Amino acid sequence: MIKTRKGLFQFIYAAIQATMDAWTENYYKILETKRQEISNSDFRFYNLGRLPLIAGKSMENSASCDVCRNNLAELDTLAAMLPQCLNDAAERKDFDNRKAAVENHLKKVHHLRPAHYYYAFYSFLGLVGGLATGSILSLLFSKNFNADVPLLCSILGLFAGQITGKWKDRKGYKRRSQY
Repeated sequence: MIKTRKGLFQFIYAAIQATMDAWTENYYKILETKRQEISNSDFRFYNLGRLPLIAGKSMENSASCDVCRNNLAELDTLAAMLPQCLNDAAERKDFDNRKAAVENHLKKVHHLRPAHYYYAFYSFLGLVGGLATGSILSLLFSKNFNADVPLLCSILGLFAGQITGKWKDRKGYKRRSQY
């Protein structure tokens, strides 16, 4: 018998956690059986390894978000249609659109990003920014265009972007805002 309010909340939390764990285990089993029917190249190309991570984050947020609760059913249907949908172009496009809708909800509403998102984004920004800065410096300080300066600046910008991206990724992992 639960006598206190705190005990009641702990009981409810334990029940919800058990339900989440059971659904997640079942989902992993379904994906593992479907994984054997899919070629390795298709698995990597369509980022199917990200589906369990998306399901886990949707499950974490399903207690407080109705859309995430609906997304769990969507992810179940995506897992069920997995091997057949990769063979037909129209079904593959539908699969990608439905998966992207779930990912966009996690990104926009819950501010979650995929792993190494900031690393790739800031590396690209550093590369482009360094190239632009090097080109401007080369045009301003030399009479003819020197290709060494933009190359050097783009490399420095790339490294600066990688360092910044790794730092942001670490912050994201600590805040649990990446999957």
